[in-house]
Amino acid sequence: MPFIITSLISGGVALLRGGRLANLTDLTIRWSALPLLALGLQVLVLYGPGKEDADPFSVSALLILGSYALLMVAVWANRHLPGMIWLGLGAALNFLVILVNGGWMPVLAQSLVSAGFIETPSAIDLGQRVWATKDVVMTSQRTHLLWLSDVLVIPKAGIFSAVFSVGDVLMMLGLFRLIQAGMIDQAGQAS
Repeated sequence: MPFIITSLISGGVALLRGGRLANLTDLTIRWSALPLLALGLQVLVLYGPGKEDADPFSVSALLILGSYALLMVAVWANRHLPGMIWLGLGAALNFLVILVNGGWMPVLAQSLVSAGFIETPSAIDLGQRVWATKDVVMTSQRTHLLWLSDVLVIPKAGIFSAVFSVGDVLMMLGLFRLIQAGMIDQAGQAS
């Protein structure tokens, strides 16, 4: 959800700055099928068979890692585009924390409470996957690279709340920059 909101905000800001949505078609994206394949793999893991699987380095976990690898290859192929360095750095940080934690993104139960996703920490078991995410509930003591995991929280306020990582923030900055440059017809400039 944060990436959708980032895209909408970036598009709105670009429109206010005189940009045009049609200019995005001028972006030459190399290996454009890779991000779509990465998204497809994540959708399969999040909503397909085995969506409850939280075992370390299971097939589902390896598919999540594979999706990030595909995304990083696509970012590298498009590193000349504005914002891609930020997107790549964010994806690499997420890949790293997911890799060292068994193929899943750690999240603390208290973060889920703060975001309004659950009522109390006891409402979810340690090691359980959070529905429709790549997050697995872990304790801070058992989480490797805790500061890179999903520890940032937008508390429940109205209709939107979120739990996300430093890597997600960098990816959102990169996405914002890419959309700005693409819509304002500066896509050929480096980031």
